[in-house]
This record gives sequence, structure tokens and C-alpha cells, in this order.
Amino acid sequence: MSFHPQPTALGSSSNWFHQEDWLDFNMHQTGHCPNQPTYQKIRHDLALSPKKPSIDAEPMYEKHPKCFDPKNQSYSEAIDIRKIIYWNVFTGAAGQTYGCHAVWQMYDLDKLPFNGQVKL
Repeated sequence: MSFHPQPTALGSSSNWFHQEDWLDFNMHQTGHCPNQPTYQKIRHDLALSPKKPSIDAEPMYEKHPKCFDPKNQSYSEAIDIRKIIYWNVFTGAAGQTYGCHAVWQMYDLDKLPFNGQVKL
């Protein structure tokens, strides 16, 4: 069992609940900008005592507007997300999720997309 937090400076669910017996692993939401040092959040949690696994449960999604700014920064691509995954896993993360912006919002051609035009 864990807790899905909003993005924070270093910790994650660990900021509030690391010492709680019910928290089995720490979870991060690392945001939606590319090339951020997300692995530092994993490293932070793995250094805490007692030892608990840590995962990034919400990194940037594929096809998400980079930093919510599609006009100036375009949309994320698979390489953006895979880089985050490699950094996190090689730092010691217990796992990683992989999301797609169009899937997250259940986008279909008869609906208006969130955060700008979704490129499928």
C-alpha cells in the first residue's frame, strides 16, 4: 500500500508517511517536464530508514505537452519517458509506470483534448 502524492521537492509519500506501518513502498509523481533529475527523488527515499521500496508512479506521459507548454515546447516522445525510466531504475527504483496522455484522458476523436491538441 502506498500514497500517490503531488510533485514535491525531494521526498514523495515519504514526506508524510514514511514512518507509518501501513506504507509498504514510497511513490512519486515526478511531473511533466523532460530531463528533470527524477532519480534524486528515488535516491532520497532509498536512503531513509526503515528501508522501503520506491517507485515513480507518475512520470511525464508520452504525448503530454512538455511542461504543459505545447506551443513552445511541443510534446513528449518515447525517448523522453524512457530516459526517466532508465535513470530511476538504475538508481534503484522498485518499478516504474508508463503512461500515454491520450490514454490517460480517454481521448477519442469526438472529444476535446486536455492540455492542448493530443497528437496520436
